[in-house]
Amino acid sequence: MRQIYVIGLNHETSKIETRESFARVFTSSVSIKTVFSSIFDLQESVLLSTCNRVEMYVLLNFEG
Repeated sequence: MRQIYVIGLNHETSKIETRESFARVFTSSVSIKTVFSSIFDLQESVLLSTCNRVEMYVLLNFEG
């Protein structure tokens, strides 16, 4: 079974410094994609980063 998950921060839930750090982690060489792939069956991922929000959408495949 495939499921879509969203992880994110926006201007109402965090300060700009926190969102910038979050965006840097998501785009670093040892990315969240690598971590997710090592734990889950990651099918797809998309990073959305604007001045007001940072979000990562992931499509995970679960057996059974």
